[in-house]
Amino acid sequence: MEVGTPIKIAQRIQAGLAVADVGSFIDAVQQLSFEESIGNSTICREPKGVVACITPWNYPLHQIVCKVAPALLAGCTVVLKPSEVAPFNAFVLAEVVAAAGLPPGVFNLVTGYGGTVGEALAAHPEVDMVSFTGSTTRARGSQRWLPRA
Repeated sequence: MEVGTPIKIAQRIQAGLAVADVGSFIDAVQQLSFEESIGNSTICREPKGVVACITPWNYPLHQIVCKVAPALLAGCTVVLKPSEVAPFNAFVLAEVVAAAGLPPGVFNLVTGYGGTVGEALAAHPEVDMVSFTGSTTRARGSQRWLPRA
């Protein structure tokens, strides 16, 4: 109802696709080696840190899952800012995450307009990476919305 998708399509696409993607991410991370030796070198894959996820209104849960799940599975903490047009699915996901027992502060939800909240997240010195999907209109200040080295 949040984005006007008919119920049968929403069950398969809006919700079903997101659930399937989580399963795919879990399968992928189980096959990933976080430490491997190549010659006399050891490659260690480590979490990036705090990831800000800024998502659009269309396919809201799918877009959220495609950012949040890989970040969490990689060991990062997440700050999610869903679209101000379709934020309710993010609140439901926050309830699911809390019920799953993630420690407080691992998944964080903030809401508001991209020009203020998104800009604040992108500029925050403790945010290590920003994952943004949206239009160029929503990306005001996008020159600062890049992964930090």
